Amino acid sequence: MAPSQARWPDAGFLTTSDHLSNTTVDGGLETHQAIHSAFNIGYMFFRASALPLVDEWLKVINEDRVGRWDQGEFGRVARIGWDPSSTAGLSDPRLFWAYHKKVVGGVLSLALFCGGHNYFASQFPQRLGWQPYSIHTTFQYGAADGKRHRLREAMAWEDPPEYYDPPGGLLTYTPDVPYHLLSPDGGMHADGHVRLIEHQLAQIAMALGLAAALGRTLILPPVTCGYDKAWYALDRSGAFSGAPKWIVPIRNCPLDHYIEPGELTRRRDGPPNAAGGHVREWSLLSNPRMPPATLEAAAEVEIVNGGAPTELERLRREFGSIKVLLVSNLPQHDLWRSGLLGNEVRRELAKRFPYVSGGWCCAPEDDKKRGLPNSHSFHLNIPKPGPEGIERGRLGSDAASVVEHF
Repeated sequence: MAPSQARWPDAGFLTTSDHLSNTTVDGGLETHQAIHSAFNIGYMFFRASALPLVDEWLKVINEDRVGRWDQGEFGRVARIGWDPSSTAGLSDPRLFWAYHKKVVGGVLSLALFCGGHNYFASQFPQRLGWQPYSIHTTFQYGAADGKRHRLREAMAWEDPPEYYDPPGGLLTYTPDVPYHLLSPDGGMHADGHVRLIEHQLAQIAMALGLAAALGRTLILPPVTCGYDKAWYALDRSGAFSGAPKWIVPIRNCPLDHYIEPGELTRRRDGPPNAAGGHVREWSLLSNPRMPPATLEAAAEVEIVNGGAPTELERLRREFGSIKVLLVSNLPQHDLWRSGLLGNEVRRELAKRFPYVSGGWCCAPEDDKKRGLPNSHSFHLNIPKPGPEGIERGRLGSDAASVVEHF
């Protein structure tokens, strides 16, 4: 029996929750502030004492298997005749009497039994330095591709050995995120969030080009989001309603907050299910599954000569045997305009990534009252081949230029 179960011997059920703000940091159950939010049945523990509740739950689901949602019905049935105000005789005042006061229930720690928002956006366990028991990919986007990529970011998804040591080696770079985009005058707002993401996406597009030119796989950078993402209006701080205001800006922001993961991670020029495609998650080099020999064969390099086309030959010649190549000054160069990433690379990128986009929503009400956008569609803008490529690549705007010099 796990300690999290043995600690509360009178609990008939312990459940995870969709509550978005942890009410305790001692590793115990959440307080009664959290028990009114939706119970999440992704991870639950039952004792035999909960059978009256479970029997009723199964009965109502079986009455209408199409129209009744198992999770919603559990929360409704558990709260029939409950009395959370009465804790007399319970081993922990954070427990409560549920289902006609016949069954004792409790809500597990949000930082140890994590929902998707609590782990990937609020990052409760990371801030506390805890290792959670479970991570449930709720509050996420991008369907199964989004779930898989999030678990890779958390180093909780196990891929085959070749995923961690791809042919040709890996490419990573030091991103440039200027302070004035992280903290715009007057505070973050919807336009500021869009500019911040566009600035980072432009660097990712250029890094994908360099990785393709060198025959390497790109490790995506850690991205910072100015705002959270939701399916209804964010609160005034830009966080998901109900989450702590201090979670924004979100460092190590999930990929699905701005790009559809499947459009970037599915490989179109290889086996249909080739793991990861031409990119890897930002946390890859910290993953304990990485082969030590790969990590040891690493080098840091700067692009010189203004990113002239001759740089490709130098990088191949001097660093071809290096497994992990870190380019420390990539954002300081415009490799499209310099000619280093020419038509051949652009055609290759068009095959690999014919359409990569993502959506963001929904702006705080105050932003909308000021006429700022409620939502935005992001695109990975790669210049098209030919002399008109620079113009057709939409690289000239403040938001989407490949490099902004600050």
